[in-house]
Amino acid sequence: MVNIDTNDKKDITTLLWFRLSEDLNSEPLTIEIDTLLKGDMNSYLQKVKNGICAPNEKVAASMIIKRYAFFAAMSFFTMSHSDRALNVKTSNITLVSHYEDGNWLPKFYFKDLSFHPMQGDRKKWREQYVKDVFAHHIFLLIEKISKTAKISKLILWENIAVYLFWLYENVLESNAERKEIVREDFNYLFFEAPGHLFGAYNHNPLSKYDSKKIYHQQTEKYIRIRKTCCFSYKLEGSNKRCSICPCYQLSEEGRCQNEQSFCSTIRSIDE
Repeated sequence: MVNIDTNDKKDITTLLWFRLSEDLNSEPLTIEIDTLLKGDMNSYLQKVKNGICAPNEKVAASMIIKRYAFFAAMSFFTMSHSDRALNVKTSNITLVSHYEDGNWLPKFYFKDLSFHPMQGDRKKWREQYVKDVFAHHIFLLIEKISKTAKISKLILWENIAVYLFWLYENVLESNAERKEIVREDFNYLFFEAPGHLFGAYNHNPLSKYDSKKIYHQQTEKYIRIRKTCCFSYKLEGSNKRCSICPCYQLSEEGRCQNEQSFCSTIRSIDE
């Protein structure tokens, strides 16, 4: 890695928790993002499908974006925590394959791992950074994966939204000195940022996923139930759903169709 200032070591250590990778490897699922966007997405989906023992391309596609949500979390952590931006260009990022306890948990390698301090008006700076992260990066990935795997973008965007809720409501909320900024950034990302900052949208694609939290007896916590199923329970060796899966409620009501293709829980959401 290049362009690393010695004063940034603490922040780099923190980003390791967000699955920052300090090294590359030659694993079959390691790939540069530009290569993925410009190349054969179907071929990569097949590799992921086989690598994680997914039953079909839709499950593989959902897992790719679910893992990729950590890139979004990492990017906005630096924004809200310290008013600094990462180089989030697709040409700068490599998805580095990594497994932990049998689970595919890829990491992110930055060719240029440098932190760019906020300049000028914060609101304008934040607007451009959100556009760089979403419209110029994540949107492109979601569009290509969605078309290739024929999976609803509603599922893929919620995979991103879930980890941004986690970032702002669990990780950043403890920073008392930045409390007001964290709240403002959260509201901006989910409710105020216009659709064009996220890609070819008229409306913010994240706003539809906010909902009132309910008490979950098994975890003894208040949780926000997803509006779509991410299909992770269909992975080989996984026989249970996520604690925030909407299918729990559908199952209790006798309405769960248990389909691999298109979860019925997304049909009530306008895309």
